[in-house]
Amino acid sequence: MTVRILHFSDIENAYNDAERLGRLAGSIEALRDERTLVVGTGDDVGPSILSIVTDGRQAIDFFEHVRPDASTFGNHDLDYGIEALLEVVERSPQTWVCANARRNGVAFGADAGIVPSAVVEAGGRRIGVFGLLDPETPAVTPPSVDIEVTDPIEAARDAVDSLRERGVDHVVALAHIQGIDDLARSVDVDVILAGHVHSERIDRVGGTLITRPGAGGRRLVEVTFEDGSWAARTHEVEAGPLDEELETVFEQRLPEEYRRVLADIDRSDAGTAVDGELEDDLPERIVAEAYRWATGADVGIQHSGGINDGSRFAGEVTAADLVGVVPYQDPVVAVSISGDELLNVVRSEDGFGLGGYMSGISVERRDGAVVDVLIGGEPIDPDASYTLATTEFFLESEDGLGSLDGSRRIESTAGSQYDVLIEYVEQVGVDPESISALEV
Repeated sequence: MTVRILHFSDIENAYNDAERLGRLAGSIEALRDERTLVVGTGDDVGPSILSIVTDGRQAIDFFEHVRPDASTFGNHDLDYGIEALLEVVERSPQTWVCANARRNGVAFGADAGIVPSAVVEAGGRRIGVFGLLDPETPAVTPPSVDIEVTDPIEAARDAVDSLRERGVDHVVALAHIQGIDDLARSVDVDVILAGHVHSERIDRVGGTLITRPGAGGRRLVEVTFEDGSWAARTHEVEAGPLDEELETVFEQRLPEEYRRVLADIDRSDAGTAVDGELEDDLPERIVAEAYRWATGADVGIQHSGGINDGSRFAGEVTAADLVGVVPYQDPVVAVSISGDELLNVVRSEDGFGLGGYMSGISVERRDGAVVDVLIGGEPIDPDASYTLATTEFFLESEDGLGSLDGSRRIESTAGSQYDVLIEYVEQVGVDPESISALEV
């Protein structure tokens, strides 16, 4: 074997679990040697409880301990603002790469040390790496609105040309983007190490190897170049060695207030387990109901994409577990919506563009078709006005309430998503049998 690359990505809520983070670090150390590069492909700063508490600066401890060779950043790494991310970049040991982000007309983060591409060496080979950020980032991460994210394919072509001119032996993309298949078909790269999408993937498109570790620091991908070809395999972090030093660091960093047990939930009949977590819709149902409860709205809605992977609603549930369900600082708001709009959402096959769950609303069906939509047991009046509780992001998103016609007048505002959820569980509790919500 000439070269090994260890690929982690989308660590996110691994910062909530000191043992898992310690096993990720231990797995990296166990595989690493002088022929090895270690890289991250974004969302390795947040979101998590500790990233909320520290504005993402807890990641510096992980980076200093693991000492990656190169990283790119993802949309959630900008959740706490541009300056907070740039501080992480400046204080962490690795080279940060991003080829398609600009700010105020110049390459984003150049003063902090972010470069479009870099050359690193391992096993006697010169490896060119470049980073890519998803173009939707300014739309889905409000603190990043001042960043212009350009076409990743055009940026990749320029980066590859530059690296080839520098005489590299191989070119590797660190891509926190959706469209990696298009990238592989359009640009001459050897390997695309990707993040952003949370499903695991090892695949080839044309002659390009593609890897994604999935989310939560549960897997580490090992990529090797030997006998003229690239290959990859996955290591389950749960089975890896434990770095007890790093585990201790992060155990001590969790504030005491988040260690409180707020509920003990029996989920013995909850169905299939994935990655050790229950695969069902209880988190979405509880969050939608919490929004409705906190604002006194007629209906609450939580879009499915806003529930963090690995959300825990089983056994003893702590305040930290609840923050981990919706680790975002977006406020919960209640807005006016017409009965006609509500009816259209429920009866439409598409519902809201992002998909989600609505509490406080029910339907009556006949032969599978919706014949009536009710709030509080009464049919919705198309001409009446109702209140709907959701997040400010969903309110403004073109895929959420922003996709509906009509202006939105905010009737009331509650706290952040996770503060609302904590308060609801503390005061109301959790009874999985009694919490219902309509999927739309």
